[in-house]
Amino acid sequence: MNRELFIQPSVRIRNLEKKLLTKSQFERLYEADDLQDSIRHLNETVYSEDLAKIDRVENFEVALSNSLNKTYNEVLALCPVKELVDILTYRFAFHNIKVAVKEKILQEDFEHIYSKVHYEDLDNLRKQFETEKGEKGTWYEDTVIQAYKTFEETKDPEKIEFFIDKRYFEKVLEISKKLELDLVEEYFRAMIDFVNIRTFIRCKRQEQDISVLKEALIQGGYIDIDDISSYFYKEIQDLVDAYKNSKIGKSLFLGLKGYNETGRLLLFEKYMENYLTNLLKERVKRMPYGPEIIFAYVHAKEIEIKNLRIALVGRANGLSPDFIKERLRETYV
Repeated sequence: MNRELFIQPSVRIRNLEKKLLTKSQFERLYEADDLQDSIRHLNETVYSEDLAKIDRVENFEVALSNSLNKTYNEVLALCPVKELVDILTYRFAFHNIKVAVKEKILQEDFEHIYSKVHYEDLDNLRKQFETEKGEKGTWYEDTVIQAYKTFEETKDPEKIEFFIDKRYFEKVLEISKKLELDLVEEYFRAMIDFVNIRTFIRCKRQEQDISVLKEALIQGGYIDIDDISSYFYKEIQDLVDAYKNSKIGKSLFLGLKGYNETGRLLLFEKYMENYLTNLLKERVKRMPYGPEIIFAYVHAKEIEIKNLRIALVGRANGLSPDFIKERLRETYV
């Protein structure tokens, strides 16, 4: 890849980074008296334009969704390499595949939960079930067909999730290697490790059979999936201790600690996302230009909007500032 193609886009992204919210701005949001006061503070930021379009402060989710869609439109317009666009947006494409298959199975209309980032694929997605082959025969279209065939064979909706998630990570890793984006590949491989260990915890908690775990585990991470399976009849702590000296070891420890204290995986997911944010911060902020700058900005914006949801939902429900703060993810700035 010609990295010099990203000189001008990188300059534009660096300018957008300056508009990301700081920790002190988040403090004002979750320490506000109520939701109305939080929205007043948020109106002093880049989100004011989207907030102006909602009729009630309780509809802040609409503003946040519109802001995220706007971010993707801006980034995709300036990205000079289509394959990088695919890496950035395949998450939404594969979400839409899950929705399309669910529509087919239940014979209901779920148009309202399709992602608008890949909304233009909607009609084509639905056609796959009729033709059993895409008009262009793309890898993406084949995934739709194979996902539905998986359900026809097993009648198990969970196996659709397993299949589509595996295809997603397979594809983003393939593109990362093709473009020689080592950092992006490391990002997804680390994510796979976290996802696999989260799956391990869920299977243990639900007292699932080991066969369910083996089918759900995703290839491509740094931790061998056979190693993970070998701990199935041991304690969760034993698995985490085995990888305490790995790159993600500290985050795994903190994530498991949060799970043990709450009985929920929300804090585990927080430490996974913190690890990925810090990975990008440490490496990308030193880069003068490159595709990684675009990738890191999109990650930062998604985390920012997730934090805004946590803060605003917390204020709407009268949760304490400390409770909200504990659940916020690491910011990029």
